Amino acid sequence: MGAFYINFCLENIEYDGEFYSGKFSSPDAGVYCEVLYDRVTKKFVEIWDNSKLVEDILPIAIYWLDWKLEKMDIYVKRKVRLATKK
Repeated sequence: MGAFYINFCLENIEYDGEFYSGKFSSPDAGVYCEVLYDRVTKKFVEIWDNSKLVEDILPIAIYWLDWKLEKMDIYVKRKVRLATKK
């Protein structure tokens, strides 16, 4: 079925035109990992230092990061706190 995250955080984000990399965490779900995401293919290239199996971690809502970065016009390393409401 995959994961569903209510509260999550993406930290130490590095961004360029093709890739995102950073740390993903959802303490409520006990999920922590580092990710490399290809913005062109819209797929994760690599997930490492993960607290659970990759199959149990995915999907990660990376579209929130796209939306936040475009909204705030951020293209530097920065912590972006993303959360949804129930």
